[in-house]
Amino acid sequence: MGIFIPPSTYIYVSITSQSGTVGSPNEWTTIQYTGSKSSSSSATFTFQASILYSKSQNGLDTTVCQITQQQYNQLTIGWTRDEVTNLVGNPGIAISESRTGNTTSINVQYQVAGNSYGRVSLGFEGGKLRSRSEYGFK
Repeated sequence: MGIFIPPSTYIYVSITSQSGTVGSPNEWTTIQYTGSKSSSSSATFTFQASILYSKSQNGLDTTVCQITQQQYNQLTIGWTRDEVTNLVGNPGIAISESRTGNTTSINVQYQVAGNSYGRVSLGFEGGKLRSRSEYGFK
């Protein structure tokens, strides 16, 4: 899965939740790593029966991946992530990823070009664009 976690980035590790019977398929554990450079950066991992089920990050990847309104308007539900990357010119930042059976879901975020607070969020399921939302375009 695509979220990179540099080992020197974390200082605080905590189990944020546990439920179910230990060792059973109903055992769920969520672990959060908080960044050493900023208390607002974190990575969260959820395990079901000791198998990674989902992961998400906030503030770890500070790369700025921009998208224009014209590019956003051209995005078509059903496109592959490669098609989106070819149009936009960068892959965006994977902010979360989960797997159910053989289907992987990935949420990708871009910064709106010309607006440091604007964001575009794209949801991919099974490698295809399934949802898109934006705020911050003029």
